[in-house]
Amino acid sequence: MKVRLKDTNCILVLALIPVVANGFIDVSLTGVTDYDEWDNLTISNPQIASVNAGAGDGFGSFPGDTPWPEAIESVLTFGTAESDDDDPTGDAAFGKISGNGYPATISIYGAPFSFIGPHIPATHNVFDTNLIPDIETIIFQVRIGQGSDGWIDGLPILTLNGGDVFANNTDYFFERTLGVEDTGFGDSEIKEFSFMWDLASYTDPITEYDIQWTMSGTSTTILALELNSGDTFSPTAVPEPSVFSFFAAIGAGVLVLTRRRRVAS
Repeated sequence: MKVRLKDTNCILVLALIPVVANGFIDVSLTGVTDYDEWDNLTISNPQIASVNAGAGDGFGSFPGDTPWPEAIESVLTFGTAESDDDDPTGDAAFGKISGNGYPATISIYGAPFSFIGPHIPATHNVFDTNLIPDIETIIFQVRIGQGSDGWIDGLPILTLNGGDVFANNTDYFFERTLGVEDTGFGDSEIKEFSFMWDLASYTDPITEYDIQWTMSGTSTTILALELNSGDTFSPTAVPEPSVFSFFAAIGAGVLVLTRRRRVAS
């Protein structure tokens, strides 16, 4: 993973995480919380299948050069090819802004090249406009199959209220390797990336947020996404420090804190 830190006043701290066999890290947020998940990111997703069957190019196929016609709705059920995948209680969305990538049979596939030129890494975003009041924590997790030359290009960019940018930083960043899996294009190493923002010091009411990131590798696959938010910030959410020390022999992540606030004019 390539991480570019453009801001100053960075604090680098070592953080250790346990390896969990299945599912995303349990973030254990307290207070009022909100949860969204995408676990059927394939052509069988009912929303994707419906758009693909209509007029136009739909979500596209190889190499998927164009932006998606609409964002993929989140669900609160574990996705299967059923109508309840479009659970109306899931209120966040996942989109592709630019670059190569399309829903394939097992995952979102980042095509290795374009018919009209070289591979253009896909820029994606997740966003939510139906937030709990007084939000103080946002946690974004993504499960990715490795491409030929990378995973994610830099850290995700969080934008609040359409203008306040927390650029190329997260308050907490964790990375763990889950193993090797067939993602529909041969065996691929699977990693999970978790990012958490502490918004407790942000004084303006937060009415919407957008998280944007770019895939750095060709032939990368996105297998699942998860968003958690809460009205209380707790540094023990992912996970507790006592758990870190217990798993010291397993692996380490990096906590990077660097903040730049820009208010839109």
